[in-house]
Order: sequence, then structure tokens, then C-alpha cells
Amino acid sequence: MVVSEKNKIKNAEIIQNKKNDNLENNKLKKDSKKSKYNCEYSGHCEDFDCNKCDCKDCDCLNIEKLKEDNKKLKEDNKKLKEELLAICNIRENDKLKYQADLENFKKRIQKEQITALKYASMDLINDIIIPLEQFDKVLETNIEDNKLLQQFLSGFKMINQQVKDSLTKNGVKEIKALGEKFDPKFHYAVEKIADKEQPNGINVSVLQKGFFYKDLVLKPAMVKINEWSNKNNENK
Repeated sequence: MVVSEKNKIKNAEIIQNKKNDNLENNKLKKDSKKSKYNCEYSGHCEDFDCNKCDCKDCDCLNIEKLKEDNKKLKEDNKKLKEELLAICNIRENDKLKYQADLENFKKRIQKEQITALKYASMDLINDIIIPLEQFDKVLETNIEDNKLLQQFLSGFKMINQQVKDSLTKNGVKEIKALGEKFDPKFHYAVEKIADKEQPNGINVSVLQKGFFYKDLVLKPAMVKINEWSNKNNENK
């Protein structure tokens, strides 16, 4: 019995010593950790606030620097995104501008092609009209005394009219000039008179006919105009 009681006491002492050792070890570890960082906030990263820490520990300083670096990176990232967005907008605007320019170029080329096709015969028609006017003057010749020439003349008149009809079908139209008010867009004044017996600014005679080709003036009419003024009772 005596031996058993001694063993129990001894075992209890051993257990107590172990507990004391564990407590001492834990205390040493805690002190060691606190001594290492010299900061009560060290080791608690999720709640760590370097603004509350007045230590000069490297870890504290590193965390603060990381925060500053992270903030700068976010700002740089935001700035880069804004610059990228601006570049994308510029590229998109340039793309739309180039597309619009290309469409306008295509339309201009198409319009020029249509115009060129529309007036393709203008030079040829102009070349035909010049001798045709001379032909008209010949047909106005009085040859009543010569029946043979009258027969030829009748045939020429028919040919002349056929040519005029063909020109009309192709868009050629004579410009009205005789008795019309002078219009510099359609008439070209070759001579002037000052006759107060006739209306002022009127074409009194046509020296050479003018023609439209479709909606263009192929050649203006050469005219003589009546132009006078009451100023100082003198003819202009």
C-alpha cells in the first residue's frame, strides 16, 4: 500500500511538471513571436493596420508598401483601361470615317460613270449640228426658177428633217432665242442695237442657233439684242 501511494504521488508530480513545462513553452513561443515582430498586431494579417502600429518592423513596413503598391497598380490599371477605351473609340471613329469616305467615293465614281454615259454622244452631236446649220442655210435658198433643183431641194429637206428628228430623240433641243428676253445662260450677244420702238433687252435676231443636249447647254444661241436706256435721253 505504501508503495502504491508513492507511485500515485510521483505520477501526479510528473503530470504537473509536464503541464508547467507546456505552459512555459507556450509563453516562450508567444514572447518569442512578439519579440520577433515587436508589434501587438503582427501575425494578424486579416486585422492588421499599420496606421495603429508605431514599430519599425520590416514586416509592418512591407505590408504598408504593398498596400501603396497595390493602390498605385489599381490606379495605373484604371488609367490604362481609360486610355485603351479612348484608343478603341478613336479606332472605331476612324473606321466609320473610312467607311463613309469609301461609300462617298463609290457613289462619286458611280455618278461620274452615269454622267459620262449620259453625255457620251455630246461631242459627236456637236460635230453634226455645225454642218447641219449650214445645210439649213442652203435649204433656205430661193430656186423657184429651177424645177430640177427644187426636186433635189425637196429631197434634201426630207433628209434634213430626218437628221433633226434623230437628234431630238437623242436629247437635242433648240434653244428659244428670237423675241425672247436676253439670258446670258442661254444666249450670247454678238451685236447690239438701241431701238426704242422695240422692247428693251429682247433678242431681235438670231445669228446662229443654240441647242440643249439633255439638261446641258450644248452651245448658246448667237443673237443680236435691243438694249437702250432713258438716262440723259441717250441711247445706250
